[in-house]
Amino acid sequence: MEFPEVIPADSDCVDDCCLSETIMKFVPKRPLSRKFFRKLDKACKVDPCCWSKDSLGYRYYIYPELPIDRSNGTHKRQVEVDGKMVDDWDGNFIEVRIPYIGDTIYVKDGWIR
Repeated sequence: MEFPEVIPADSDCVDDCCLSETIMKFVPKRPLSRKFFRKLDKACKVDPCCWSKDSLGYRYYIYPELPIDRSNGTHKRQVEVDGKMVDDWDGNFIEVRIPYIGDTIYVKDGWIR
């Protein structure tokens, strides 16, 4: 997914025993176009494992293996539990949020336990 040019606007950090994340806020250099939102809608249909829409807007969320190689499916870590491979929710995550208003783009880089 290609994003428009953005300008860093703000950042925040959360750190407690089970969650550590850096939240970066960006503003688009130019208003986000309808074409961009159509691409987000398409991404939600084509890649629903990572892209979704909810009441807040569009969301991209992954628990990556490192290094990230989406072409080989390494966007969701998995571990074996009782002989089955399940998503591993313990570790690094990346989240991107684009509200419907389109005036900001939030990026979170964190770790959760």
